[in-house]
Amino acid sequence: MIETNITLIIPVYNVEKYLEQCLDSVVSQSVSFNEVILINDGSTDHSLEICQRYTSIHKYFKLINQENKGQSSARNAGLKYASGNYVMFLDSDDYLKSDTVKAMKELLEKESYDAIYFDAEIHCEEQYKLSERNIYDRRNAKLDRTIMSGWDFFAHCYPRDYIVSVCMAVYKKSVIMDANIEFPEGLYYEDNYFTFAFLKHAEKVIHISEKLYQRRYRENSTMISAFTEKKFVDYIKVSQLILEAIMKDRYKRLDDLMNLFLAFISDYFLIALENYRTCINQNINLGLKSKKLFINFAQEYFAFLDMLCIDIEILDSSTLLKIFNVFYDLNYWGFIDSGKIKLQIQAIADEQKIRYVNLLKKIPFNQAAYKIGIYGTGRHTEGLLSIYEKLIGKVVCDIVFIDSKKEDHVYGGRNVINYRKLGDQDFDLIIISSFIYEQEMLKNLTEISSKFPIYTFYEGLVGDIFSDYKAFLEYC
Repeated sequence: MIETNITLIIPVYNVEKYLEQCLDSVVSQSVSFNEVILINDGSTDHSLEICQRYTSIHKYFKLINQENKGQSSARNAGLKYASGNYVMFLDSDDYLKSDTVKAMKELLEKESYDAIYFDAEIHCEEQYKLSERNIYDRRNAKLDRTIMSGWDFFAHCYPRDYIVSVCMAVYKKSVIMDANIEFPEGLYYEDNYFTFAFLKHAEKVIHISEKLYQRRYRENSTMISAFTEKKFVDYIKVSQLILEAIMKDRYKRLDDLMNLFLAFISDYFLIALENYRTCINQNINLGLKSKKLFINFAQEYFAFLDMLCIDIEILDSSTLLKIFNVFYDLNYWGFIDSGKIKLQIQAIADEQKIRYVNLLKKIPFNQAAYKIGIYGTGRHTEGLLSIYEKLIGKVVCDIVFIDSKKEDHVYGGRNVINYRKLGDQDFDLIIISSFIYEQEMLKNLTEISSKFPIYTFYEGLVGDIFSDYKAFLEYC
């Protein structure tokens, strides 16, 4: 096999507080990188001096200075100068576990991959609270050491375990170069495009469920900083690039992945709509160009739907609900002709109503003698019960809410117990309402007891069907 040489690319911009920890994690690797390229992107603090010091000590370090052009430009410059046949990316405020390179090279010495994906741990500065779920942990996808194509990896991971960060992988450089994949310069959300474009072209990837990357949540980072008109515009531009990438390969696996791509693009559109709502709520004035760009994206979305000649009866319920909410929000904000769209909204609502009735009538909420546990105390549970009462009837059974964290709590006027206290309880049925946490909840229940009959909703779906329910209730 060809010798594995890995180039690490690190964009650097005003991170003097964190940069030494980042670079120390690089030089302390149990097996060294073959090359480390630091791209100083016009830093105005002491970051350049730190880069120069490490470069003078470690001969496999290279330093590139450029005027401030943004992270995308810095990464593209790193790719241009990288001599390794594999590349990795590291953000200069994050760091790596000491055996990262060793783990990558051991796999690549046995077999050639287009990419090896791994996971991350999150480290928060004191003022930020870590959410219950580590979004950089793909273990619930159950893909550890599974070899597959990039498309198949995408299909298995999206949406629950899909990670857009480019830093949690090693990539074969020739795939990037042969497909002319670049980071879109001057835009936020550049990882979203690069990650998808690479998976589209990768023929052989593998995931290892090891948390080798150490992600820092800190003040003034891109993901935490305030929303702006530029972020609104950039999200739409990146979404358009992704849609264009799908359209270019519309004859390659589009039929068998139609539900997935529809859900994927609809999710991007729903986030763009949510971003528009954020601008309204935060009094961020959008110029005419920004609004026109949004309308153009809406037109491209509808053209995509028309190209697929969609029969709503063959779409899964989660995808159908996403499309419904796109149509509903576009109508609500007055972006498109309301007459035609209202007919489409009603047609989807009527189809979805049939599916909800067939699904929910199996659940004995209307039987007073039953004791039912509902695992989840969020919007999924709120939507589940609201839709049931609207379409089926009043909930009269004995309900106990179950939570992974809370205990001795009240939700919806009923008691909440922690799942760890279920061992001595009897239930006729336990329902898992959450889409995102479904696998964790199943694991928790089976660890406590095997006696519980468990009901889930999401097998085969590419999204939830309960949390975003209020618009649907207006039409049924």
